[in-house]
Parts: sequence; structure tokens; C-alpha cells
Amino acid sequence: MQGRTTRSGVVFTLTGTLGYGPYTATSTNLLTGNVRFTNLASGVYTITVVQARYLDVTISSSKSIDLAILYALAALELKAGDANDDHIINGGDASIVGTQYGTGTIASQGDVNFDNAVNIQDLALVGGNFYLESATAYSSWLQP
Repeated sequence: MQGRTTRSGVVFTLTGTLGYGPYTATSTNLLTGNVRFTNLASGVYTITVVQARYLDVTISSSKSIDLAILYALAALELKAGDANDDHIINGGDASIVGTQYGTGTIASQGDVNFDNAVNIQDLALVGGNFYLESATAYSSWLQP
């Protein structure tokens, strides 16, 4: 996750096109192999990824994987800065961070990287990802 030192707590969901699932797994703090699914039926699955204050990989992102093919997923870096969780990083998010700047706990919406402070790192993440949307932010992930 962009702007964080921990990788744990992200929820991944696989939903099969043949009615299998949904199957969920939560990431761990391992550097590699930090999400695992077991006992899945062969087939094509849509992938969604959800983490508060980050752009989610949504159904509209059209990310899927065919389990009949053996391969490792490419690394995914979730983009930070979606303070209001509306799937786009824009002025609304900047306003939240700006209003809460210099304060914060992990429960503060403006703390987009979960470091217990609303600070310059949060502003930089919002600014650096300004106008990114969930539907398009991960367009190159899982491309051949």
C-alpha cells in the first residue's frame, strides 16, 4: 500500500463467473505471498480489493483471473488518498486532509496512510494521486 510500511489488513475477494464464491482473504504483512486463497474451483474469477482511504479495485475495474492457468499475480500497489472513499481522489479528499492537518489518530479520515497523524505525507499522497479513479487507476495491473 502506497505510503505505508505494513501490508496487512487488505481484503481481497474472488467471485467466480460460474457462481463460485465469493471467496475472501485478508493480506498479511509478508513481503511476498501475503494473500492466499485455497480450495478454489477452476474457472474465471473477478477480483476486488477493498481498503479504506485507498482506491479500491472495483468490479468496474474489470480485473479477472483464470484459475485454469497457473501464474503468480503481479504486485499491486494500492493508491492512497481517497479520504472520503468515493473511488476518486479529488478536492473533497484534499479538503478533508487540509481541515484535519496537524491533528489525527488512525481513525481520522485525513490520515490516508494510517500513520496516526494527518501531515505532509497525507497531503503528498492526495496531491500525487489527484484525479485518479478506482475504475482506471489499475489499468495496467494483470495485463499480459
